[in-house]
Amino acid sequence: MKQMILLCFLCVISVATYSKEVNPFDVFDAIQAEYEEEEARKDRIFRNCMIDLLPAVENRPLIPYIGEKCRLISVDPSWWDKIKYDHN
Repeated sequence: MKQMILLCFLCVISVATYSKEVNPFDVFDAIQAEYEEEEARKDRIFRNCMIDLLPAVENRPLIPYIGEKCRLISVDPSWWDKIKYDHN
């Protein structure tokens, strides 16, 4: 993901050099803010998924599997997962 951000940043800088109106650092800050927002969303979905699934588990050895399931959900949530888990 960081490589993609760097590539986007380099593309924007090359385009921005032809336009004096765009500050490439402002564009980089916007890309960085979008990346941080996406990471915060993934973390929020993961935490809410764990909270939702852990109380039902009485068998402690299953906790790593629930964590893996919630990690996968947080990376690519369905529309229902977004409704169910993407809240504060």
